[in-house]
Amino acid sequence: MTRVFSIAARAALLLCVVAPVVAQHTAWYSRTDAPREWSRELGRRWMSCLDDARVLSEVSIPGTHDTGTRNGGGLGMAQCQSWTLRDQLEAGIRWVDIRCRHDRDAFRIFHGPVDQKLSFDADVRDVVLDFLEDNPTETVVMVVKCEGRGRNSRSFAATLDSYLRPEAERFYTKTAVPKLGAVRGKVVLFDRTPKRGRDGKTYGIPWSVPRRQDAFNLAKISIRQKLDRIEDHFRTAIDGASSTWFVNHTSAANTDARALLEPPRAVAARINPRVFELVRELGRRRIGTVVMDFPGEQLIHAIIAANPGVPVQPAHEVALYASPGFAADSLWLEVGEYSQLESVADAEAGSSWADEIESVRVPAGLRGTAWSDPGFAGERFGPFLGPVELERVAGAENWESLKVDRPGTHDRSR
Repeated sequence: MTRVFSIAARAALLLCVVAPVVAQHTAWYSRTDAPREWSRELGRRWMSCLDDARVLSEVSIPGTHDTGTRNGGGLGMAQCQSWTLRDQLEAGIRWVDIRCRHDRDAFRIFHGPVDQKLSFDADVRDVVLDFLEDNPTETVVMVVKCEGRGRNSRSFAATLDSYLRPEAERFYTKTAVPKLGAVRGKVVLFDRTPKRGRDGKTYGIPWSVPRRQDAFNLAKISIRQKLDRIEDHFRTAIDGASSTWFVNHTSAANTDARALLEPPRAVAARINPRVFELVRELGRRRIGTVVMDFPGEQLIHAIIAANPGVPVQPAHEVALYASPGFAADSLWLEVGEYSQLESVADAEAGSSWADEIESVRVPAGLRGTAWSDPGFAGERFGPFLGPVELERVAGAENWESLKVDRPGTHDRSR
């Protein structure tokens, strides 16, 4: 990662061609400051639906890579997430990747040389424990990794121990993969602690235990090859022994000059849509832990829904299709109490088919209304009570606006 940042000074002129990113929600990719309330409601306690006897290796778990990295360092190359740690947990994330610079016998959260302005105790440990206090049915898997050193009077392990000791009973530091019932309300640690200064102590499940896919360097592999490896690892997890913990890193990064034009945010925008499709295609089968950059709400919930026993929530999804007849690529609009799209044809800026949304499916429990012009103007169609299928949204009838709500809520339609 250090090499990537060294390129910045020589290539800064390229920045003028990088378009600003507009905050918006997508099914698979988060560019917003926080998840929405419906996502929090689904994500806070999803583990409560799982049996106590379920071994964690048997659970499909959504996770984030470089969990604490919201500061991109000015060029965006160090940012891997849009949401705070608490918001990630509320949305359903249960695997967190914490990178700590060890300096002056304390941990600060860094990504490469970029300080994330977060401390390990107040901004990581206490946030996770507070979440578990509020949601005791859950467990959070945490990986703590050294991300550089300063001047210290003790080892990394000794400093980690000083943070764990006051709340020792709330951290699982044994080497065996536990059953969920044994670690509800606790943090399960994976041990990536440097060997020096450990004094024979263990700090969780050895990092050699999980079977991992982490081909991250896009200077060596293409996006297509990365996606192939992600899919292969999913299918291996489905067929693999339930006792094997599969960890699939969907995150990737350019480690050459391309990082300025395609930082982690742009890479995730290319990878996450296919990951979302794969998870949905594979159905309710164990796919392992999925470690992501910038995961969107519905991608997180698709992974959660891969677990048998966790309720699927179709009433939160409206499907938009690129062609009449409910064919071709689909976009899923997540609906809470009320949601709307202006210019349906421009619902997903950046999608190759953004101007071709021509079919909409509204599920049972929701109500849809369409208009012929942007801004909810022109001829009105509906309301249509789900389940219903709306065709030619942006075609012959030129439906350009769509509102979806729940019957019985306040009707803000014109």
